[in-house]
Amino acid sequence: AINLYDLPDDVQVIKVAETKIHDSYNDPEFDYNIGIITLAEPLIFRQNVQPIRLAIPTIEASGEVQDVLHALVTGAVS
Repeated sequence: AINLYDLPDDVQVIKVAETKIHDSYNDPEFDYNIGIITLAEPLIFRQNVQPIRLAIPTIEASGEVQDVLHALVTGAVS
C-alpha cells in the first residue's frame, strides 16, 4: 500500500482541474472508453514521468490487439 502522507521527494502531487468523459461512453459495454484529465499545473518530465506517443494518423489499424493504445495512470483521487 502507498502511504500518501509519507511520499518520496520525487513524487509529484498535482490536482485535477477537470475531467471529460467521451459523450458516447457506455458502461458496462465500455464503448468509447476514453477520457481527458486536465491537470491544474504542468507535470515535470523526469525518468518516470514521460509523455506517451500517440498513434500516427496515417497508419491504418488492423483491429488486432496490438493496435490498441493503453495508458496507465496511478495515484490518489481527491
